[in-house]
Amino acid sequence: MLGEVGKQTVASAFSSARKDPAASAKGTNQRNAVEPSFSAARGTGPDRAVRYAAPRRQASVYVEVFSEESLNGFDPVAAYLVIIVDEINGGASIFPSTGESFWVNVEPGIYSFYMIMADRRYGDALEAPLYGLGLPFNGSLPLWDNQYELSDSALNSLVLDAPIEVDGAGPLGIQMVILDANRFGDDVRSLANVFGDDDGFLTGDWAVSADYPEGDWSRSSAQFSQRGNSVMGVVHSSHVDNGSEIDVQQLVHGSIDSDGVVLLKAYEARIFRGPSRSYWNLDTWRGKVLDSNTVEGSVYDVESAPGYFLMARL
Repeated sequence: MLGEVGKQTVASAFSSARKDPAASAKGTNQRNAVEPSFSAARGTGPDRAVRYAAPRRQASVYVEVFSEESLNGFDPVAAYLVIIVDEINGGASIFPSTGESFWVNVEPGIYSFYMIMADRRYGDALEAPLYGLGLPFNGSLPLWDNQYELSDSALNSLVLDAPIEVDGAGPLGIQMVILDANRFGDDVRSLANVFGDDDGFLTGDWAVSADYPEGDWSRSSAQFSQRGNSVMGVVHSSHVDNGSEIDVQQLVHGSIDSDGVVLLKAYEARIFRGPSRSYWNLDTWRGKVLDSNTVEGSVYDVESAPGYFLMARL
C-alpha cells in the first residue's frame, strides 16, 4: 500500500530529509508531536466498518527507535523517512525524521508504522539506496543503547508484522528496530522498490462476492497493489455466518502468475462488528483471471467447505 503515498510526496519528504531534518524536527516531545496528513482514502471499506472505526479524538503515540549494530556509522550519509499507513481508510503519510525516537498524533484507528533509512547523497529519491527498514517489534531490547544486534531467530520472534490498533485511551508506546536492508535481499534495495509503480493487473479497487454450500455468504470490497507478480491488499467484508453478520477487515498478500492464476492469503484479521465471542478463520482465495475485469475461483479457510467467489473491478 505504500505506493499510495505518491512519487511527488516521496520526493518532497526525501528532499527535506536530505537537507537537515534536525533543524526543524518535530516529535521530540509530546507537546510538539508530529501530526501527519494522510493521503486521500479510496473508500474501500463497507460503510459499517468505517463507521465503527470512526475517529473521535487525537491519540498520542511514542515510537522508540533502535537500530541494528551493522548500521552503525551510516548516519553521516543517511536520510530518514517515517511512513504511517491508515489500514482502515487506506490513506498514508510520509515525513522526514532524524532517525531517533519521536511522538506522533493520529486519530484512533489501525495503523502500520515504518521508518526508512536511505542514502541522502542521491538527488533522485527513487534512486537512493536503502540502508535500513524500521519495523515495530513486540519484544524487549536493552534500553541502555539504541544499537542492537539481532539474530535471524530473534528477528522472527520479535518483529511485529501486523498493524497496530491505536485506541486513544492514553499515550501508546511502540518500539521500532531499524533492520539492515541486506536482510531483505533484492526486494528492498532502493526507494524505488518501496514506492515504485504498482501498475499490475490486480492493482485497484474490486468488489468481491462469495457464496458457500451451507447458505452463508459475504460481500466485500477490496483494494490491491501489485508489483511484478506480488500482491498486497486489504479486504473489507460483511459476512453472514450461521445467521450472524460480521464486519471484518483482512490484510492479504499473494501472487498472480503469467497464466492468470491468483492466490491470495489473509494474514491478519480485525473484527469491527459481530457476536461478543466471534472469531475469524483467515481466508484464502484461489482463482483464475477470466477477462480484464473479472476473477473467479474458490475461497476457503481451515474449517469451512470451499465457497465460490467472483471478483469484479470497480
